[in-house]
Amino acid sequence: MHIQGDLEKAMHLFQGALDIYREASYVHDQDAADTYENISNVKLDQGFLQDGIDANAEALKIRRRTLGDDHADTIRSMEAHRSLLKRLLVENPRN
Repeated sequence: MHIQGDLEKAMHLFQGALDIYREASYVHDQDAADTYENISNVKLDQGFLQDGIDANAEALKIRRRTLGDDHADTIRSMEAHRSLLKRLLVENPRN
């Protein structure tokens, strides 16, 4: 139960950071991408795979737009996203 409380606190802090970025028109910066990746990790730890994938997709979208497809951080985000999609297929196979 303690871990769940820590995850909820982390989510609250990450959401607060995104709110600040939005208010400052800073939402497409790499800090925002990092925050979306952190949210993705928390959602995955909480067992919410689709929410984790969605947050990771936001991070990837920001990195592609601001850094381009060939940047190391973008490639890392692409690999993470591919891994999550693979996990989704394994955990939810379509017959």
